[in-house]
Amino acid sequence: MSDMTNADQLVKFVQKQLGDRQFIVAIQREPYLHEFDGKSIKAKKTAGGAHILMDGILRKVGGTMVALGSGSADAEVVDKKGRIKVPPNQDKYTLKRIFLNEKEMDGFYYGFANQTLWPLCHAVFVQPHFSETWWKSYVEVNKKFAQAILEEIKGDKAFVWVNDYHLALLPQMIKEKKPNVTIGTFWHIPWPTHEIFRICPWRKLI
Repeated sequence: MSDMTNADQLVKFVQKQLGDRQFIVAIQREPYLHEFDGKSIKAKKTAGGAHILMDGILRKVGGTMVALGSGSADAEVVDKKGRIKVPPNQDKYTLKRIFLNEKEMDGFYYGFANQTLWPLCHAVFVQPHFSETWWKSYVEVNKKFAQAILEEIKGDKAFVWVNDYHLALLPQMIKEKKPNVTIGTFWHIPWPTHEIFRICPWRKLI
């Protein structure tokens, strides 16, 4: 890792670590979306973030990214399992979209992820809100990601990368069904001290 100075070296490192394992990335935001433009549909690349880094790796090594669909025409262009090849007109890897209704998005993302976990982990002077309704949405959305990923795993030779605090329950959910699958996880926010995190009613499940 100390000699890694460019994108090609990163790709070689990923390929070496993967070996013959299937590569799946679970992330909240998708790198490409599809929008209605009058009677036509146009593909757009989303703004920068961790999903763009993972997109760059997947374009080189192949695999599947599982993310939330956010474009107005996203559901129109996927197959019956929510899949589409990306980047548009290049077909380097599979993007599998999960679609949430407004209530699910409010509870999972705007509620539990952003108003419970985010302030709790940053130890900011904003009181985290602990809502049973938000928690239930958070669990259900993590379950949707787990189901979508389990549908894609072929055998036990897979490496699943779980990105960020939106999907904190996902590793355990996958391991319960596929104990031999290798899982990596990374949070883009700080991890709180025990003294802070212990006030969360669902700390042991997380």
